Amino acid sequence: KNNKASARPAPPVPYTVRLHFAEPEELKPGQRVFGVSLQDKSVLEKFDIVSAAGGSQRGVVKEFKGVVIQSDLKITFTRAPGTQAGPLLCGVELIAEQLRK
Repeated sequence: KNNKASARPAPPVPYTVRLHFAEPEELKPGQRVFGVSLQDKSVLEKFDIVSAAGGSQRGVVKEFKGVVIQSDLKITFTRAPGTQAGPLLCGVELIAEQLRK
């Protein structure tokens, strides 16, 4: 007889996900362009850090609410064809949203 308690998977929880970007190189708009997906859902298409931040060496944060996470956050980057530099991410914040009762 096995007396171990069985662990049930945690229910999916919605999170606000904040992605932090900053272009560390002296790139011009269009030189680093990419797409971002969270949990296999596209959230940014043709994202250009330099354009979004207003120049190199500046930060920009993109926020996405209601991202449901079961156990792992899956972030996927897709480099735009013909761009000079690949995708870049500087930080991730996860903020648990309150569940409605």
